[in-house]
Amino acid sequence: CLDSVMDSISWHEDKIELIISNNDSPDSTEEVVQEYQKIHPWIRYNRNNVNLLCEGNIYFIASSMVKGQYVWFIGDDDFIEKGAVSCALKCIEEGYSVVLFNYSIWDKHLANKRVEKRFAFGRDIDFSDKNEFMRTFGVHVGYISTVMIKTSIFNKASVEECRPLFEYCFPQAYSTYVGLIGQPFKGKFIDFPYVRNRGDNGWPVKWSLCYIEGIRVIFGSLVEQGYAPDA
Repeated sequence: CLDSVMDSISWHEDKIELIISNNDSPDSTEEVVQEYQKIHPWIRYNRNNVNLLCEGNIYFIASSMVKGQYVWFIGDDDFIEKGAVSCALKCIEEGYSVVLFNYSIWDKHLANKRVEKRFAFGRDIDFSDKNEFMRTFGVHVGYISTVMIKTSIFNKASVEECRPLFEYCFPQAYSTYVGLIGQPFKGKFIDFPYVRNRGDNGWPVKWSLCYIEGIRVIFGSLVEQGYAPDA
């Protein structure tokens, strides 16, 4: 993951901040990052004293560490293609509220591609209606490596408001859609698969809890807060 991020960042170091948050990992993450920092001292590193779970780590970074106008979380088992950061910076210049990058799906070794593009639209798409955006992508905005969003929008819902949703795996989807309420909306879908998603990674997800009960709770709440029932 980190190698791919650094390749994409090349020539843009003065425009971005790279934050690596070690979620109390027992492996050699800290030593690896220190080697990178010898060459790239601008990399910011954090180590949590306890494991906050994936969701807790994400919300800690967004609420306490991010200084930039936009935030793009990259999962440690995913990969971004060259040109991804250049594309992201162009979207930032154009003032999009949220950008969803298409992604390819690979095996757990990132050696064999299984799906070329998760979304087969065949073109970039602009959105001006948040209901249409939610209707099109739904829970997919909860897949952290594929979404870049204005930091202020993501942080509109407090950590405490989102914490009860952690067990449903995709609280980021809630934060994204809630943050868009009452805001001028300008969304973007990028058709090129700038993200490689690593499948078969043993993620201990409870499918019924996340994809049935979680979707009911999260999207039911969003409808109560003003989204269209058919979105």
